[in-house]
Amino acid sequence: MILSSSALTYHDIAMRLHDRFGLNQSPRELSQVRVAVADAYRDLPSIYPWKWYNRRFLLSTSPKATFTVTYDVTGGSSERLVTITSGTAPLDLEYGEIIYGDKFYPIERRISSTQFTLAESAYPPNDFTATQVTWVRSNYTLPSQIRQIHEAWSASQNRKLTYIPFQEMSRYYLISPNTGVAFYFNINSSSQILGHSALKLYPAPDASEQFEINCAVHTTPLINFDVTGTDGVATAVSTFTSASGPFNSSMVGSVLRLTYGGKIPKGRMVYDEKRSVYEEQYLIKRFVSSTEIQVDGVIKTGTDVAFQVSDYVDIGPDSLLSAFEALAHEKFCYNHAVSGEETGRAAARKTQEIRAAIEADSKVNWNLEYSLPYPYIFDGSIINFDSLKKHTF
Repeated sequence: MILSSSALTYHDIAMRLHDRFGLNQSPRELSQVRVAVADAYRDLPSIYPWKWYNRRFLLSTSPKATFTVTYDVTGGSSERLVTITSGTAPLDLEYGEIIYGDKFYPIERRISSTQFTLAESAYPPNDFTATQVTWVRSNYTLPSQIRQIHEAWSASQNRKLTYIPFQEMSRYYLISPNTGVAFYFNINSSSQILGHSALKLYPAPDASEQFEINCAVHTTPLINFDVTGTDGVATAVSTFTSASGPFNSSMVGSVLRLTYGGKIPKGRMVYDEKRSVYEEQYLIKRFVSSTEIQVDGVIKTGTDVAFQVSDYVDIGPDSLLSAFEALAHEKFCYNHAVSGEETGRAAARKTQEIRAAIEADSKVNWNLEYSLPYPYIFDGSIINFDSLKKHTF
């Protein structure tokens, strides 16, 4: 994916507003601007249902699996211990349930490729041996930034799934614990990752199937502001390294900017004589280690490459960007006790820009049912959803 030259980062926005406020480049004032930008970015999607934040995620379900097991309620090293004696456990074993005696029993923990434990909330009361059970997965954790799901579609069946309340979903599984082609869905709290929601399907899918989730999302919290260095090594593939080790997993989805002339890179609209406008920029698609990342593109070869990593700001063009900057200005004034007159002007401008953005949003069909590019399409095996970021160019 090629990043547009108009793409903005956390650093770009903060420095734009820093210059607009006429502030000195002291660490304290820059920190205040960063807080205002982060607050405004967090709040913007909740002000109005912007079309810009309508997204489309793709979810792949896991096929059912059958294996022979022995079960020990008290267990040796673990209680409610299940041991697979024949068959192969799926990679996402711990996120599913086993069907035994026409009942679903959720899995609590995977111990090894042949052993796992059942949840304390529901488990068979008696031991059994040499018994065939079926493993299925009906629950799928969703990315944390999903704010509201509009609809769920079965891509393979080309039909819309029907939403049913949680109590009704529970009754379905209690009265008729079937597997097959999913027709219904429900949203509940994830038992796998605290603070996430999960999509539950009924019947539990018995084959791999792709579902399209159309939803509204929150913005991803801004974390990486201005991580820089001058010891970068770029290979003629997609790998970038730095011996100083500044990289971390939260940088997946952030923007890597490079210059080959020695100066730290900056955005095209940032005024800083100590830096040079970036020559190349890429999305970071994979964190390998503190000294190595991989990007979505082929990097120009070089050593002692100057670099900057900053989070991508997911803001629509034109009026939505103006509304965001006005909101950040108001946040800055309120957070740091700027004079009442200046705060009043900032609030009035924010109201004006928000109204203009709403009017523009209602007139334009953005057609923003976007899919996330690789590696952001998720399936049951990916659980680090906090690193999931949306990019549109």
